[in-house]
Amino acid sequence: MKLLKYLSCFLCSLFFFSACEEVIVLDLEKAEKRVIIQAQLDATAMTASVLLNKSNGFYETTTPETISNANVTLTSEDGQTYTLNEAEAGVYVANDVLATPEQTFTISVESENETYTASTTTPYPVVLDSLSSDIIVSPFGGEEFISVSAHWLDLAEIQNFYRIRTFINDTLLADTYNLITDDFTDGEEMNSFIRNAFDEDDEVLVKLLNIDKKYYDYFFELSSVGGGSGDVTPFNPQGNFDNNALGFFGIYFVSEATISL
Repeated sequence: MKLLKYLSCFLCSLFFFSACEEVIVLDLEKAEKRVIIQAQLDATAMTASVLLNKSNGFYETTTPETISNANVTLTSEDGQTYTLNEAEAGVYVANDVLATPEQTFTISVESENETYTASTTTPYPVVLDSLSSDIIVSPFGGEEFISVSAHWLDLAEIQNFYRIRTFINDTLLADTYNLITDDFTDGEEMNSFIRNAFDEDDEVLVKLLNIDKKYYDYFFELSSVGGGSGDVTPFNPQGNFDNNALGFFGIYFVSEATISL
């Protein structure tokens, strides 16, 4: 079984970088290298971050090539422009970016005589009210598991898209995307089961991201990729950048809560 080649990215929050295990399925062997742009605006932290690199072939094992010396700008619909400076190879950051709900932003990346752009609209912030835990007894052998669920109130009369990111003892759980919509729960209390594989004394941090639709669509496509075996045909999810670039530009607000088990 051939294993899929994954690409890890880094997100930025204020002045610090924290590793996260977002993944992009890369092109097949001998495919033309393409620019990958992973751009996110954390409207809560008021921080924009972009990771630039080039795709590897399916069977390549080398570290993907980062793209330095690019010109990266973020522009709001009212004409406010922010320059993202290169903080380290291929990572561009801007702080103090003010984003309000329903405000549209456009990001532009200029590199090697090519320009790539994408636009999206800022969602509304949602507050994660609480976390709860329960003991689940397996019907097979009676083994006990600790489950955790998240609870919040959905905003009424607005189409909302959510993503839950979970950390156990400061380590991100990267085995699920936990994507949620309010298609059938508009304005209602939301109760989302996270998982039932926690241990006693775990410290669980849950971040609720209220994301824009383009962010949701992109990661929904990624979630359809199977368990990483070579029997799954690799593909590149449809992002919102033009000019044949891979990747996405997304905006989100984030609210978080912690529970000790």
